[in-house]
Formats: sequence, C-alpha cells, structure tokens
Amino acid sequence: MTAGADGGAGVESEPCCKVARSGQTYGVSEVDAELRRRREGGASYRELSAWFNARLVARALERAGVDAERSVPTALLGDELAERTYRVLRGEEGSDVQRAETRARMADAGVDVDALEAAFVSHVTLRSHLRDCLEVADDGRTPASVEDAAGVIRWARNRTRGVASDALARLRRDGAVAAGELDVEVLVTVTCRDCGASYHLREFLDRERCDCGGRDT
Repeated sequence: MTAGADGGAGVESEPCCKVARSGQTYGVSEVDAELRRRREGGASYRELSAWFNARLVARALERAGVDAERSVPTALLGDELAERTYRVLRGEEGSDVQRAETRARMADAGVDVDALEAAFVSHVTLRSHLRDCLEVADDGRTPASVEDAAGVIRWARNRTRGVASDALARLRRDGAVAAGELDVEVLVTVTCRDCGASYHLREFLDRERCDCGGRDT
C-alpha cells in the first residue's frame, strides 16, 4: 500500500484493519492479491487465516535469522518450518512441552513471540478484510468444509495427545508407573448409526460418505 487517502504517490496509507496492520508490521503487506485468488479458488476463511498467519511466522523467523538448522529443532518442525511452527504455537500440533520449548528457542533467537502471536488474525477477521477492504463477494455464510472440520478435529486430537503425554511423563517421573519413554497415539473412528459402518476419521473424510450415504437402510 503506497497511496494515501488523497491518492498521493509515495504516502503509505493507514492500515484498513488488523490484517493490514499485521502484514505491515511484519513486512508481508503485499498478500491481498493472493488472498483474493485463494478465496475465489474455494479456500475457506480458516485456511486463509492459517496461510496468512504462517506468512507472519515465516517473516519473523527470517528477520531473526532462524532456519531449519538453527535454534528451532528440526526433529520438531521438519522442512515446513513456518507452517509447522505456526501449528505448534497454536496448539494444533505437538504437546504443551513442545510448544513451550519452541517459544523459548524462538525467543532466544530474538523473536518477540508474544507480539507475533498477538498479530495472528482469526478467520472472522480475515473474512471481514476480504469483504470490507477487498470487496470480495460474500454470500453471508461460511460453508462447511471438510478441511475445516479436519483441522478442528486434528487440533482436538493433538491437544488430547499432548495432555495424555504430559500426564504419563509425570507418572514416570514420580515413579507411579514403570516404563520407558512412552508414545501416545489418539485414534478417531467414525460410525454411521444407520448402517453401522465404521471408518478411521481420515478415511471417512477422504470418502466423504459412508456405505449408505446417509439414507435409511
């Protein structure tokens, strides 16, 4: 954004909303065209807010000189550094211990993690930005999305796994159970009450239907 309210070239305009403010703060202001393109291509508001927030993380890490080989452990974050860092910070991936470790390592590298998290935008804010600032048509409702649902369930599953892992670690530490390092896996199954067919969650979401398709049998 280079034009002010009077249209004068070279005068940076005031941010229109939190999306613009956050983008301006972290130097990722030039994302409106991509947000528009993704929305018109069918991306949900949750997907767009996650994409935008990951760009903020990427810029914060870049400014601090953090890459996959420095400060943030590759065993935790792998190759998709910004995206996975965002999911860890949001509690959508990893345990509470991993989130605390990631925040500490980022802070040691010079990232103001509190400010970064405060800059994250919700899907509601992103929706308002598209509708009010970019004038992208909105039908007034956010359609249900398979990927939105998968994201919510994935967050709940990872949260449960993290809580269970921490509880078991405390039991091991205090001698209440005798075991080596414990891995916890939370499996979600879906069963149709009409036909009785059961599926692992990802299988059901990939199929997008059960055997009876929701019809009485």
